[in-house]
Amino acid sequence: MTARIRAVLDTSAIVLLESLAGLPEAWMWSLSSLSYAELAWGVERADGDKRARRQRLVAVARATLGGGLPFDDACAGHFGYLCHLTERRGRRPRGRVTDLQISAVAMRHGAVLVTANPADVVHLAPELSILEIGRDGRAGRLHAAHG
Repeated sequence: MTARIRAVLDTSAIVLLESLAGLPEAWMWSLSSLSYAELAWGVERADGDKRARRQRLVAVARATLGGGLPFDDACAGHFGYLCHLTERRGRRPRGRVTDLQISAVAMRHGAVLVTANPADVVHLAPELSILEIGRDGRAGRLHAAHG
């Protein structure tokens, strides 16, 4: 039996949920509770048709992916490391805290982080595997973790 690869979709990827047909079916897909928080904020900020579309997206995500992976104490340790790594690579953690927290959730679970905004996190490779996806939902470049 082949081991399944776990993948954590970040918020930029989950908004493309209906377009994600091009991603590997054999992977175990999940979402961080932090992404559900960002999605809930998006629903609250929207009105009318936009609000209804966002509510549908959250409902589809929950039906498809289930509950979010929590940001727990183990994730907090990974988050500290990723903030330090971000600084060492000449970037500032401020302004990208949620991206780094979601990355820490992926790291804690040994998962590939799937993102439509690779510029936000690609500096974390090779410590974290990152799969870039296009705005069409198709898989792109994989930055594989070493180790």
